[in-house]
Amino acid sequence: MKESKVIYKKVRKHLLNNFGKEYADYILETLGTGSGFIDTICLLPYWFFDSFKINKYSKNIHPLLLGEYNLKAWIGYTLYDYIRDDKISKDKLVKTISIANICIHEALFGFISEADSKNKKEVILNLCNKIDLFYVKEHKYNTFKSIYSHTYEKSLAACISALLVIPESHYDKNIKNILNFFKGYYTARQLSDDLDDFKKDIKLKIITPVTCLIKEGLSDKELNSKVKSLIRQNINSAIRNIKKVENFDYNYFISKYVKDC
Repeated sequence: MKESKVIYKKVRKHLLNNFGKEYADYILETLGTGSGFIDTICLLPYWFFDSFKINKYSKNIHPLLLGEYNLKAWIGYTLYDYIRDDKISKDKLVKTISIANICIHEALFGFISEADSKNKKEVILNLCNKIDLFYVKEHKYNTFKSIYSHTYEKSLAACISALLVIPESHYDKNIKNILNFFKGYYTARQLSDDLDDFKKDIKLKIITPVTCLIKEGLSDKELNSKVKSLIRQNINSAIRNIKKVENFDYNYFISKYVKDC
């Protein structure tokens, strides 16, 4: 969509102006920026805002600006993952860490500035703390049960922009179902990615729910069957929760945002 291209170009210009062409190009090429995926990052708050049937409730909400902050948060947290997984070349490591920090700080300050209530600000800070605690405690999640129950946490930054466009009149009664939607959906997405990448993850000694199941002795057929079953369970749970949100066009939102795993 045109809107996501505008957001992407704006963020790329920001990277160029602040970090130079070498690092801007290196980061964007390393992360990969397919147009379909960029849409899901940049347009999530736009789609979420549009899904509420009372979406003219506030002129103070700026979904496309939130999409810009979402893209910066995604860049920052994805760089953290790549740094952890040794996917960043050593000669660029120190500067890349600083760039990741800057992107996340800018996104967080942007999210806070767009929060129109104390409740939303508290949820943002709690989610950011939860993400950081995942990385602090990640080494303790070394069994299937432990890593599976926490795997969605590192993706939580991606939903902050959506939470900020929830009408205040609908916030308290809907926030639990909305968070449960993202928990189920991000767990499913992560399981799908882990199933695709398990050979690389084993080589790099990265602990995921899938690599834990392999260590438990599951055959390829058993592994594929179990993980796909868990993906379906989490997708179904996510859909059940989003359908409970009041005055929300879940069919429109699902058609725009939810992708096959």
